[in-house]
Amino acid sequence: MEVEDVAPEQRPLTATDFAVDANVEDPAVCPAGHFATEQIQSVTQPNRVELTFERQTCEDCALFHACPAQLNEDGDGYMLPVDLKAVNIERRRRAIASGVFKERYRIRAGIEATASELKRRHGLGSLRVRGRWRVVLAVHLKALACNVKRMVRALTPKLGAVSPATG
Repeated sequence: MEVEDVAPEQRPLTATDFAVDANVEDPAVCPAGHFATEQIQSVTQPNRVELTFERQTCEDCALFHACPAQLNEDGDGYMLPVDLKAVNIERRRRAIASGVFKERYRIRAGIEATASELKRRHGLGSLRVRGRWRVVLAVHLKALACNVKRMVRALTPKLGAVSPATG
């Protein structure tokens, strides 16, 4: 069983489980739904945010023992440093591991082969024309050529295959 498949109540929490936005006006929210009392963005590291949660709220929380937040120096709250870049990467990895991402990515995966063929076999990567309208025309003509080539290939009987007319 993977970590992504386990409910937050049954596994150790990470900064990825917290809803954090780089926009300081929007308060961060912990997995239990509690809002951060303070959110300070680091001056030296623009991708780092320090969240502070109220001590009593954290200690009364059902997820307290799984929470990565630590008691701050003053002892009046719990602090969690968050690297926004690492959090976004981890969220992306969790999305990729789930089936939802695969469904959404199918459309892009389908067009990648066509884009590659247009670039490699039809020279779409380096056009010999300048100007917007000439480029648009060149792209349309190359796409038309690719589609005609595919149509001819689909309609032409394969060598060695038995067709209903000859068979």
